[in-house]
Order: sequence, then structure tokens, then C-alpha cells
Amino acid sequence: MNKKLIALSFITLGLFAWTEVTHSEVTVVPIGNSIKPEGDNNSGNNNTRKRRRRRRARAIQLKAGTPLKVELGEILSSSFTQPGTPVLLTTAESIQVSGRTVIEKGAPVQASVIEVNDDRKEGKVVVNIKGVTGFQGDFIPLAGKINLDGEKSHALAKVGETFQVSTSEDMKFKIKRRAKKSNLPPRENSTQIGFLDLDSEDIKVNLKKGKIKGEALLIVEAPKGVPLSNIKTESLAITRINGLELQSPLRPVLEGKDAPESGDRNKNDTEDLTLTFAAWDFIKHQKPGKNILYLEGQMANGALFKAAANSVIEY
Repeated sequence: MNKKLIALSFITLGLFAWTEVTHSEVTVVPIGNSIKPEGDNNSGNNNTRKRRRRRRARAIQLKAGTPLKVELGEILSSSFTQPGTPVLLTTAESIQVSGRTVIEKGAPVQASVIEVNDDRKEGKVVVNIKGVTGFQGDFIPLAGKINLDGEKSHALAKVGETFQVSTSEDMKFKIKRRAKKSNLPPRENSTQIGFLDLDSEDIKVNLKKGKIKGEALLIVEAPKGVPLSNIKTESLAITRINGLELQSPLRPVLEGKDAPESGDRNKNDTEDLTLTFAAWDFIKHQKPGKNILYLEGQMANGALFKAAANSVIEY
């Protein structure tokens, strides 16, 4: 029996300004010592410091065959998944060697679909795992495949499911005393300037039978006093879902009968803009239950905004 995908939420759009904070260094000098002017350095002392710095950096080894759990960031379905397409995967755990982090939890994993059989009774999807980006930015090769086989149905895996892979090569890293900055994207923040209503009651989906139809409508309202013409429609896209950055931003239909349409769809005497998203594209990266969608765009004056919305779906 078909299930309805239902989502209704409000979203805040945010204008962002990034401010660079500068720091001035203060040198603390013990009593009895003095600060030497620039250029009056002892070369011997400098060489000693350099040798000390070299000793601080020590090599550690990540052995081939180290197990690693990865988490699926999109739905895999033998009905809709296409061969050759990249798959959104992240690490579900961190890996440490000698107390040092070499792979972060949430690090992006490179993977792609290498085989699909869309038979309704013997569906199959095979994903090849290539590697992961390490804590210091190194590419770490991985070995393993995701093999999905349907049992008298299409093959299916949901967002959030985990799979076991392993490292495929011995890797040596020089870990310095000072920790590197995380390679993961920053958390989202937003400042309220308006809202967006998400309506997807018309989407009907039964992934086990390989059926999906309908569309998701996003109704954007600009803040009071800001005309909709100030929003560059072609710049709008869902870029992150549940804090996970999409490999390809989800953009609304821009042409034809489903092109963005202005009006007052919410019947609240406020001009709004309706955006249409195809059903499969819209639910592809969402897990069953509550999700958080992030929308990005640009104003006519070049200012960027980000927004967040809740979405509750069933499939």
C-alpha cells in the first residue's frame, strides 16, 4: 500500500556577514630577561628550536585491513539509482592510532554505483568504495563494496544505514603536536528574515515496489519590506540535509509549468514564491522521520542567505 510523504515546516532565511578577528601577540618575559629587537637573534638557538620542532613530529602507521564503518547519506534503490553515479557516504566512527585521530567521524567517503539491476523480483545495487579523506587531508584508500539484493522485490537501503569496510593500504602519517583543523564543514547558523512553508503531501512513495510520484512545493516568503524580486531565483538550492553537505545541490525546476511562481499561496496577504522539486530528488537524501533541510541563495545586491526547515517523511 502506498504511503504518503508528509512534510510541513517553517524556515528562517538568514543574511550572513563574516568578520575576521585579528589577534595581537603578547610576549611574556621573565624578570631579569629582556626582549631583543628584531634581527638580533641567536642563530644557534634558532637551530636548536628547529630540531626540537622536528622531534615533535612523529610518524604513526595506519595498517591495511583496519575496519571502518561508513554511513549512507542517500537512498539506494534499484528502481531509481543509476550506474556510474557517486554515492553520498560518510564515516560513522573515528579512527585513532596511538591516541591520534587519523580519520574523523563524518569524513566524506568516495564511492560510486557500479551495477544496478532494476528487476522487480531480483533487484540489485552494487556500490564500490574508493577511499576517505583523512584528518590531515590525506586520501586513504578503502576496500569494500555495498551489495544490495532485493528479496522478491527491488533492492533498497535507507539513509542512515551503516556498512563495514576496511583500509586497503598501510599508511604513514606525521602527526604534529599542534592539532590540525577539522576538514568537516562548519555547523549551520541563520538569522531570521522570513520563512518558508514546505508542502509535500502530494508525494506518494512505495520504494519496495519501485513507485514514486508527485512533487514537493516550497513556498518562500521574503521578510517584511523586502520584495521577492530581491531574491535571485536561479541561485536557490538545497545544499545540506541533516547537516550533511550534498555532492550536488538540489535545485528547483526553473522552466516549464513547474517554474517558480509568485503569488499568495498561503493566503496571508503576503507575496510568496513557490518552488517545485521532483519527488525522487527531494526525498533521496532524507531518512524516515524528521529531517532538517538547508536552503541557500543570493539577494539581488549580492548578499548571501541560508535557511533551515524541518521535514517529516515516511517511505
